[in-house]
Amino acid sequence: MDFYGTIGPACAELSTLQQMVRAGMTGLRMNLSHGSLAEHADWLELIQKAGIRTLLIDLQGPELRIGRLASPLTLSEGQQVFLGTGGIPCPACLLDAITPGQKLLLDDGKLLLRVNAVDTALHCTVLRGGLLQSRKSIAVPGVEVSSPTLTDEEPARRRRLRCHRCHAPLCAKR
Repeated sequence: MDFYGTIGPACAELSTLQQMVRAGMTGLRMNLSHGSLAEHADWLELIQKAGIRTLLIDLQGPELRIGRLASPLTLSEGQQVFLGTGGIPCPACLLDAITPGQKLLLDDGKLLLRVNAVDTALHCTVLRGGLLQSRKSIAVPGVEVSSPTLTDEEPARRRRLRCHRCHAPLCAKR
């Protein structure tokens, strides 16, 4: 039987990983939903040094997320915001799927926007405000947004893993 752990800030030290291996862990899972493989290159080195030979990569998958923000944004009720070109970064596939009047839930529903117009960006009014941070979820109730299971970043991730002598299965969430 195999036993897997998940690498994160609480165990991202060589001595901790070695203790986990001694305790019976046979493989490790790395979640890339909140950061790229390049951002976690130091973790790959730790995993290799700890002698962990099986690595499962949990990819972001088709979940829609806000892109990278320079700093968190405070969105206030009634404020007009743009998602897309010239505004808050978001997946391009949203522009094809959204029509005026639809609502967007951000950060697991903590923030609520109403779409007023669509062109190269979604023109929105904030209905429920709050703090918006990078990589937070976007949901469009009642609308199926087509997005690929594997992103354009996957070939680069595989090359990076090979550079670290990892031959990890890539597992996308559905």
